[in-house]
Amino acid sequence: MTVLLDTNVLVRHFTNDPPVLAAKARTFLRVTEGLYLVDLIVAEIVYVLESYYEAPRATVAKHVRSALGSSTIDVTALAEETGASVASFNRSLDRVETVTRVEP
Repeated sequence: MTVLLDTNVLVRHFTNDPPVLAAKARTFLRVTEGLYLVDLIVAEIVYVLESYYEAPRATVAKHVRSALGSSTIDVTALAEETGASVASFNRSLDRVETVTRVEP
């Protein structure tokens, strides 16, 4: 089975918020093979952890590194692989030379 991970699964796992969903996320991440994490979801995880949860950058970096290093998760740079542009108001994406941002 191939499964694309959404932001909320990893955010629940990292924050333990709420605990019931965090436990489900941890179990799912541990036992499910064929998980894919696309680059835009990684960016969204960083944004949610920094803005909503006000997590320090070092904590966010630790969480992202753990996801990227997980044996059950394959990370893919979807925009780079497909050549697709990214529609976003986030101008910091312009720093990524291999991705083209389109202003909505």
